[in-house]
Amino acid sequence: MNPNARRFWVREIKSLLVKKGNRGFIDLHGFQAKEALERFLDYYNQRVKSGDKNVIEVLHGYGSHGRGGDAIKKRIRAFLKRFPDYVNYERGTTEGRMYDDLTLVYPKRILPDLENQLAADIIEFCRSKKSEEKIFNKFRHHGDKKVREILNGLVNDGRLEIKREKFKFYMQK
Repeated sequence: MNPNARRFWVREIKSLLVKKGNRGFIDLHGFQAKEALERFLDYYNQRVKSGDKNVIEVLHGYGSHGRGGDAIKKRIRAFLKRFPDYVNYERGTTEGRMYDDLTLVYPKRILPDLENQLAADIIEFCRSKKSEEKIFNKFRHHGDKKVREILNGLVNDGRLEIKREKFKFYMQK
């Protein structure tokens, strides 16, 4: 098997559910932070939809290689922190020792997907009028195409309005 194909399949296998008693487990090593968060959300929501609300061990690394572990940990924990009514989480512990490369997640209910969250974040950001440039700057890590798509949808749904002055501005309705 081609080494690149083998690495791909190893990564895919690692991200699948591994049961540890009643615990779920997902390994996000080797992914970019955005992709890791997407995979975590898919995994989390599939478990909750199936009625499984047992703790999930999220192995993300702690950043010792300087290649994403710290970014993944920060992104996952920052996302979870925004939804205390949906989920609890804590730094991982095993046999009384703290591990910063592991986050224990205690599901309560399904988490919002990233697209809905991006729309909510844009609406919140536009509480006071913002130029397109400021909006695209703030949310650049999502990509211009995705931000444009969400902006157009929010305007079409009447959740944002466009104020035309010298430049185009968006405001929360």
